[in-house]
Amino acid sequence: MSIWILSSSVLIAALLLLRRLLRKHVHPAVLYALWLLAAVRLLLPVQVGSSAISLDRVASSLPLVQRVDDTLFPTTPADAPSPSATDGVPAKSIPGISAETVSAPTTQPRIITLVWAGGSAVVAIWFLAVNGRCYMRLRRSRIPLDTDGGLPCAVYVSAAVETPCLLGRSIYVTPEAAADKAVLRHVLTHEATHYRHGDPLWAVVRGVCLAVHWWNPMVWLAAIRSQEDAELACDACAVKQLGEAERMAYGRTLVSLSCTRPTPSSVLAAATTMSCSKRTLKERIILLAKQPRTRAVTAFILAAAVILAAVAGFTGKKSGVTIRLLADDGQVARLSITGSDDSGMVLLFRQRYLNGQVSSLGSCQAALPVNLSISVRDDSDTATDDAVTYFPLPSRQEQPGIAYVWSTIRDTIHVEPGSVYPIAWCGYSEDGSIDALRLDKVMEDPTWIQQQKGTYFVIWAAFPRDASEAERIASAIPDSQVTAVDEILPPDTQGQKLTEMQTSLFTTNLWYTQALTSTYDDPRDVDLYQMFYNGGSRQPTQEEYDYVQQLLDYPGTDVFVITPQEMDQALWPVFGLRLTETHLVGLDQFIWREDTGCYYLCHGDTNAMSVTFTSVEELGDGRAALTYSGWDGDYVVTLNGSRIESHVRKAA
Repeated sequence: MSIWILSSSVLIAALLLLRRLLRKHVHPAVLYALWLLAAVRLLLPVQVGSSAISLDRVASSLPLVQRVDDTLFPTTPADAPSPSATDGVPAKSIPGISAETVSAPTTQPRIITLVWAGGSAVVAIWFLAVNGRCYMRLRRSRIPLDTDGGLPCAVYVSAAVETPCLLGRSIYVTPEAAADKAVLRHVLTHEATHYRHGDPLWAVVRGVCLAVHWWNPMVWLAAIRSQEDAELACDACAVKQLGEAERMAYGRTLVSLSCTRPTPSSVLAAATTMSCSKRTLKERIILLAKQPRTRAVTAFILAAAVILAAVAGFTGKKSGVTIRLLADDGQVARLSITGSDDSGMVLLFRQRYLNGQVSSLGSCQAALPVNLSISVRDDSDTATDDAVTYFPLPSRQEQPGIAYVWSTIRDTIHVEPGSVYPIAWCGYSEDGSIDALRLDKVMEDPTWIQQQKGTYFVIWAAFPRDASEAERIASAIPDSQVTAVDEILPPDTQGQKLTEMQTSLFTTNLWYTQALTSTYDDPRDVDLYQMFYNGGSRQPTQEEYDYVQQLLDYPGTDVFVITPQEMDQALWPVFGLRLTETHLVGLDQFIWREDTGCYYLCHGDTNAMSVTFTSVEELGDGRAALTYSGWDGDYVVTLNGSRIESHVRKAA
């Protein structure tokens, strides 16, 4: 939602800039037509297609925009895309997953909706009242005026108007204008041109935009400027119709009828009038005298700028996830999963279906992009160490009569965040007969698997929109502990392989080693200052650098920046905690900026470290104690699965 608001405002700003720069070089009708882009953007709350220069792409990376969206416009299940048979199925429809848990709602604050709707209603009523009152006043006082014909609408004389105007399909002139043939000719030509331009309709569109975006000052400014451009375009076209000989006389008519003081209601008026403020009148007279023409070079520059602004304002960032089959030799399938911006995550979980009964065999999550290897454990030499996940099938050596079916995705598939997709499935039977799963059936109705006889395994890939959604989906998987490693181990290899996996965490994920920069018996007491001492994924901007330097007066010292979201993404796989769930030890040593939503540090060194474990002790139930030597003694880090439970100095 905030992207719609921001892109609309930026597009209006671009049009205002073009208007100012090209006013004396482009025909007024061209500039007036450009406001159609702003109107469409203001009334179209969605992006059309995607592009590399999209404002959505730029703005969505800004912490302030992310916080506004999360606070004011949180994603709700109703807002989520409804995946079709080609882009995944809702997680809540997968057998064995609780619908209530997966779709735990994040309710949009009702106060924001009520205030927005209330303001829109007030502006809409104001618009109707202003124009309804004007119409009734004119209708009661109007007298038909006989003209020579040739006009597209009726003409009336009314003493209730201060200046000639067009309202709906009727032109209203003052008695003074009706008494002067030259002035009357100019007035009727001007207002008839308004009618041919469709300005009464555009006045209604302008009112709708103001009602929807009543709180945005950029929209009110755009409405005022578009009204002025409507008059400028009408002047140019009216003079063209009257002939060059009438140009000066037309200008004198403008001077005699204009210079009325605009009111707050003027921008909501559907009636088009010849009157205007002194500033606008001066601009109209100057343009009448200058007669701007659109030259080829100017037209090219204007077209390029408009196309650029439209593409940036209307398009969204590329979204979605691509799953691609790299290789499949019948035993090991290799898949590539990439996000549109090389970001996001995938949550893999295995479900076992035994004659309709569902059970979970574990899950894992990984940041995108990632390459996966999925192996069928038919023979011992096929369960390779680099396989991400395995199907626990009996080998034919153990059961010679076994028959199994195995399949993965066959083509490149594009899925949207928030959807779930089966990427591999297999089944076996001891009597040698087993039916292959039909992907179309699985996608249409995931519960169809439960109707099949035999033992089936399915690996589902979920693509949560954020870490909180990943946590909800993970918590909905029965008997499953979500880990932060790219491997799910078969039940019969959890001994030695588990400890190997646990030690490898400290070489593949820097946040595990950063978690060893302080000691604690309770992971909630981790020192955040030490863990995030080296900042996050990006460098500070020059403005951020100067801001921190000015606060601390440490000239020439490095500045590091990290967001609360990055802290959450680091803390969750290491400890299973969010930032707000820790005791916030050391957080007071950061500098917090509300406007950027970032924490900052300023120092000139690093505390990055590496460890080599000297001993590993299996404690049972997936727990292990890993010992390493530090500069001042030995330390022990205890893990439960992939989560650190404690990090203490070993007693002498």
